[in-house]
Amino acid sequence: GGKAIFDEKCAGCHTIGNGKLVGADLKDVTKRREEGWIKNFLKDPPKMLASDPIAQQLLKENNNVSMPNMALTD
Repeated sequence: GGKAIFDEKCAGCHTIGNGKLVGADLKDVTKRREEGWIKNFLKDPPKMLASDPIAQQLLKENNNVSMPNMALTD
């Protein structure tokens, strides 16, 4: 399920409510970003970082450490 995927692919860089690690704290991310944006970013971060102003701002806020493509699908 989702928790297993998060633990395997996400938890090394993100928390949910325990503060920023390498990447942003994901608590309430669905309140900060639209679902479509989140899905697009998760499926292809490099593409979003190349073209999306929000993704580019997040990159700056996270010390220019970009999220790699984790081969996530719908």
